[in-house]
Amino acid sequence: MSRVVSTCVFLTTGCPLDISPYNTRLFKLKDGSFELRLASSLSGAGSDPVGTKFVGKHDFEGRSITITRGDYSVFMKASADYLEKAKAFAANEHERDMLSRYISSFHTGSIEDHIDGSRSWIKDKGPIVESYIGFIESYRSPCGTRGEFEGYPYCIDLF
Repeated sequence: MSRVVSTCVFLTTGCPLDISPYNTRLFKLKDGSFELRLASSLSGAGSDPVGTKFVGKHDFEGRSITITRGDYSVFMKASADYLEKAKAFAANEHERDMLSRYISSFHTGSIEDHIDGSRSWIKDKGPIVESYIGFIESYRSPCGTRGEFEGYPYCIDLF
């Protein structure tokens, strides 16, 4: 099995860490090892669940995979900062919770936080303005698992 295919297996079915590849990029290094970068504003391990569970060096089928975070950190921080400002205009608790969880996801790299934010998003019934943002679509990924970052607003036409 090729190293890249093996690494795709690591990300999809064989990963003992149960990490989502949705917000990752994979790099093959000169020494043949791999670096898996998580998109987040934070870098380093930290004390949050993503940092303590995922960040660091891992071995899989004789291959070294180092998981780091802080990929796209400037963009992720800016996105989280603007979502924080948007919370002041949230129409209800579902919207505030959604924004809070997206902010956490963008800071830490936690896809679980983003999924929980999406759960709040679907509970928000009948908003006049709604939005969705994050690593969402995965149809262009070579492994069929990595998401593209996108965001979009919707405005309801009441006329």
